[in-house]
Amino acid sequence: MSHPPGLLTSVTSLAEAERACANGADILDVGQDADLAVAVRGALDGTLLGGQVEGVDYTICDDPARAEQSGLPASRLVVTVAAAEVERYAHAAWRTMVDVDNVVSTADPDGAAAAALAAVCAWQGAAIVRTRHVREVRRSLDMTASIAGIRPPAWAVRGLALWPLSAASLRQCGTPAGARPDGRGMGAAPGRRAGQGRTGWGSRDLGLGQPAPAGAARGRGSPRRG
Repeated sequence: MSHPPGLLTSVTSLAEAERACANGADILDVGQDADLAVAVRGALDGTLLGGQVEGVDYTICDDPARAEQSGLPASRLVVTVAAAEVERYAHAAWRTMVDVDNVVSTADPDGAAAAALAAVCAWQGAAIVRTRHVREVRRSLDMTASIAGIRPPAWAVRGLALWPLSAASLRQCGTPAGARPDGRGMGAAPGRRAGQGRTGWGSRDLGLGQPAPAGAARGRGSPRRG
């Protein structure tokens, strides 16, 4: 997985196209509807289109063998492959696509199964994922890309920012009130927003591996001295 996969969905009207783009679709499949392709081009400038009509950005093919014999430039081909064959075709010249809705059970009203399969296919190298569950799969693909380190998270927070400790709890742990257990203040460092790490990735700024301040080793249940 070297780049975030695209998300493709089928549309049959301009209203569906607008809704799909708002929910995070990257490519709209207009099928063989040339009039719809023209309407979408006019209303949603810059939107990528797929289908089997003239003027689309990608020609969608359902068979790898037929794609190789089509004579079309590989850069314009999107080829549907089975989920189990993603790794086999991941380095093909054309873009591989998995239709996750065809793999999961039809009883998937909330798109949870489609989102889970989309994450696996993305990790294995699928270039495009096709689904009708646009919003759910969009979140899944973005999460997978962030885990792979090729997309920054939408929101990064320091570990302790979501778990504030009271002054009494800090004193019981042996840590001065207003300080973090790694010896730094609870507030954000100069020049950074609260919750933003050194590189924007919250886990980078947790102070792991640094020596604990004096007294921090005493547990919550340890008896006080003096």
